[in-house]
Amino acid sequence: MGYKAVFHVDLFEDKYINIAEANINNFHKAVDNAKAVLLFNGPGAQFCRADHGATVNLSSLLESGVRVCVCNNALKANEIEPDELTPGVEIVPAGVVELVDLQNEGWAYIKP
Repeated sequence: MGYKAVFHVDLFEDKYINIAEANINNFHKAVDNAKAVLLFNGPGAQFCRADHGATVNLSSLLESGVRVCVCNNALKANEIEPDELTPGVEIVPAGVVELVDLQNEGWAYIKP
């Protein structure tokens, strides 16, 4: 059995993305070949903008093998265009459906 977890950020507050990043880094350090998904929805989708201004660098997470996803509904609600996203961020149709699908596939749910 492999370790796989989805980390969910739905608020646009630095403390949540900082905790999520630390959780992901600790997860990767503790478990060989751990798989991680970082999923944003709601106001948290704003972290996916290339110019979000937060201290977390999504590009470095993407380079480390983390799948970074954002809810398309949240993009629309927050008036974010796909070309404003950090390159490599994947748009999913509905964040809540993606969370359910991943959990049904055996992914652990982590909410920082």
